[in-house]
Amino acid sequence: MGPCTHPARRAASGFVLVGLIAAAAACGSRDVDLLLTADTEGRIRACESCSTAGGLGDLSRRASAVGHLRSSRASSLLVDAGNFLIGPDSLDSGGRVIAAAYSRLGYDAVNLSYRDFRLGKSSTLEVLRAGSFSVVSANVVDDATGRPVAEPFVVKRAGAVRVGFLGLTELPPGVERLEHIATQLAGLRVRPPAEALAEWLPKARAASDVTVLLFHGSAEGLAAVRSKFGGQLSAILVGGLRPADLPDPANPPVVAVGEGGTDVMAIRLPASGRTEVRRVPVDGRFPPDQRMLDLLKAFDGKTSDGGREPPVM
Repeated sequence: MGPCTHPARRAASGFVLVGLIAAAAACGSRDVDLLLTADTEGRIRACESCSTAGGLGDLSRRASAVGHLRSSRASSLLVDAGNFLIGPDSLDSGGRVIAAAYSRLGYDAVNLSYRDFRLGKSSTLEVLRAGSFSVVSANVVDDATGRPVAEPFVVKRAGAVRVGFLGLTELPPGVERLEHIATQLAGLRVRPPAEALAEWLPKARAASDVTVLLFHGSAEGLAAVRSKFGGQLSAILVGGLRPADLPDPANPPVVAVGEGGTDVMAIRLPASGRTEVRRVPVDGRFPPDQRMLDLLKAFDGKTSDGGREPPVM
């Protein structure tokens, strides 16, 4: 019998109520609270061009939004479904500004999308090693060794619950034949998602109480994963798609987020009952976070190698 299932014990003077209260606090809630972002594309400022929500976002307001959400859900886990590292705002730093910001935000797991290699294998992996957040990918492997370039999955604690996060990215059909993509992915191989998931999902499930997939890809790729593995997953958190692109209803729950870092999705996976999902726009309700502003300012005008030619996006 585990520590959260021991019956009450009777002392000479009666029930030890203090002990019962302490045991209940130690066990904690079995609900799991997640905060999701995706497709930041290296943005540090608001996304003025986002088609559905121009002017929303920026990392300093995201920091305030995340802090606000964590204040009511202390054991929330913050995750990103991929395509986060490189874009016009982060190019001069080679993505280092985003790695530093995600470290400051305290991300628990970040999925590695093929789009995060726009500056090539060695540059991307060097930047990610400097971060203090867990990077996951079950299917991006070193071409020479066949080994994953990141952890296939990680296990994090949400109170009393062990939550396993796996990462997957999908290559659009034929994209690897494009010259600029072939250059960006030199030295890497992206395994078929179903092949990688068949290997790593059983291991992640064995190590966790709740298993969540971070997936960056297409609606067709998502459907294939759900069809084969949906019954073994607690939720699928998606990048590369918008909420309107998702099946409804879905089993397991599938959640996407707005483009360009404009939103945070607050997700509650209850021990029983229906999953709760709430969209939190990163807008003027949240003041800029001063510590994040100071961090971003430290990168102003800095480049990683004296300037870069913009990669083909």
